[in-house]
Amino acid sequence: MPKVLVTAEAFGFGPASKLHAICVELGRRGIECHFVGQMSALTFAQSNAEAFRSIMAADSMSHLAAIAPGGYDAAISVMDPHLTLWSRLHNVPCVYVDSLYWFWQWSPDDEADLQKLAADLLRSADGVAGTLQSLGNVPMHDSQYLAYYLSTVACAQRAPGAAARVSTMAGIEPVSLVDAVVDLSHRAPARPTRWLATASGMLNPLYSMELALEWVTIVARLLDEAAATSQLDVPIDLAGNPDVLARAAGSVPDRIQLIPLDHQGILRAMNHAIACLTPPGLTTVLESAAYGTPVIFLPEQHYAHLSNFRALSRCGGSDTFPHTLLNADAAGPGDNNQLAETAAIADELRKCYAERGDAWHCMVSGIADGMTRAHQDRTALQMAQDEAVRGFVGGYAGASQIAAAVETLIGDG
Repeated sequence: MPKVLVTAEAFGFGPASKLHAICVELGRRGIECHFVGQMSALTFAQSNAEAFRSIMAADSMSHLAAIAPGGYDAAISVMDPHLTLWSRLHNVPCVYVDSLYWFWQWSPDDEADLQKLAADLLRSADGVAGTLQSLGNVPMHDSQYLAYYLSTVACAQRAPGAAARVSTMAGIEPVSLVDAVVDLSHRAPARPTRWLATASGMLNPLYSMELALEWVTIVARLLDEAAATSQLDVPIDLAGNPDVLARAAGSVPDRIQLIPLDHQGILRAMNHAIACLTPPGLTTVLESAAYGTPVIFLPEQHYAHLSNFRALSRCGGSDTFPHTLLNADAAGPGDNNQLAETAAIADELRKCYAERGDAWHCMVSGIADGMTRAHQDRTALQMAQDEAVRGFVGGYAGASQIAAAVETLIGDG
């Protein structure tokens, strides 16, 4: 049976969710997936262990140096550059999967310098562990270019502008554009009876446990007030990172039920949800659309959520995605200033909650209006969002498309 080493970037649950969808599909095709990862990606894998033949915990991605390449037919990395470097050092074929190809701040003028950086890493005398550690010091956007450059096959999730980037970034051709990478196996007809809110995976290099707990506590009260304003007496389930929810227990209103669902549970809950209330994480939006569940956007958590919202909104009308973002008209993310921008977002949410002024009441109204709209005309809202999402990613067959690419790579080997 073919055997692949897999990982996902520890940035919330989005990358790990995509990896899970791919591994579920590969399992159907008789290919074993052996996971190695850290932090939130590890938490996700351990909560959804059925998709993986084995799970290896890593304190950092330099831990890859302890893994011998023998026996692995290929590697798959979802948005974590370290495994592509490990694969290149050990001549193991690697499929790199990315959902933000359109987002990275690259230009053709950067390619020569970035390729020189890749060559320097490959020639390093520091050993595999030292080389992997050096990659960890490379800025996020630059390291994503290196991942494309070092991989054997790159699969990028479709988005407006992605095709143009394929034609301009000559140094990382070819890049295969694929549909949304989501697990479709749990779709089922059901009567919507509840609100599903999700805090997402939350924990990542930009978002600490302290910030995550603060966001959950504030947003739970925001949801409680919005539900009271809308006068819709419907249960609200709040899912998310189980480590965060465990610490938040006892600090949320009674109306809000904390449910640390595994990923299968989240997807099945979407079948029963009137709407999914979520920060603008791209993976949750795509999964909701694939399951026929409209979304209402909660306040953003980090700098990239605003970019997601804007990109999706350009594919639909101005009111396609009801939201209560802190500042939907803010400037986009700057160049490698992600930590400061994320901290500023957290400060603004904290201030809105502390003051309970016009800004807070506007946020409450934004959610309440979205809930009323979803309750009264769920089908129309869902259809409008599905059209916008399909305009963004094309369709929902990305997991099977990537699995086919893995099969081809293993067969060619």
